[in-house]
Amino acid sequence: MKSLVPIAVCATLCSPGLAAIPVVLTAPAVMNLVTNGNFSQGAPASGCAAGLTSVSGWTLSSGNVDWVQGNHPGCGLWAVPDSAPWFLDLTGSYAEYGVNNVATLSQNLPTQAGQNYQLGFCFGANPAGQYLQSYPDDGSVKSLEVLINNVVVGTFSINVSGVSEFNAQWTPIRLLFTAPTNLTSLTFKSLSKKSDFGPMITDVRVIQSDTPFLQTCQVLQ
Repeated sequence: MKSLVPIAVCATLCSPGLAAIPVVLTAPAVMNLVTNGNFSQGAPASGCAAGLTSVSGWTLSSGNVDWVQGNHPGCGLWAVPDSAPWFLDLTGSYAEYGVNNVATLSQNLPTQAGQNYQLGFCFGANPAGQYLQSYPDDGSVKSLEVLINNVVVGTFSINVSGVSEFNAQWTPIRLLFTAPTNLTSLTFKSLSKKSDFGPMITDVRVIQSDTPFLQTCQVLQ
């Protein structure tokens, strides 16, 4: 969607004292190369679903995810960023049944070799395990890796000890990278294992690095 920039102009033969005519011009919107970066496309109609093995626009090559709508009365009333009402928990469900629920989620992006890009996303962590003792929990630190073309470019962790049950501690992450090819793979890999409560992501964006964008991950009140 293009942003609207109002300006005031008048005709060439504008008479003194004649009011300027308000005109609306359009400015090009920042292009996000990521498909379904806020996870709203194909989202579960119920508001949340556990142990899913597919996500619209993404490739889930291992494990499963929990797909959740924030502030939903049937899904835990999670506080979520203003910009993205849906999120994924990358350590999904059913570890207690021996299921591999540690997700590796990726997407191929149309880039230009040699061009610089910014990756931004909101990173959170699921603290609920410390309150639900009947489910496996891997401890207080939830971690993930970010990979570009299968090379780790960042590892991030959040400590959830003592954090209230539905507080993800959403944190903005920003990374710069140079595209090595005209098709660049972006991958998020959970490092939280033997658990049903892991690292969480939403509002994933990749844009050319000379185009600034604001991403605070401020939560809805």
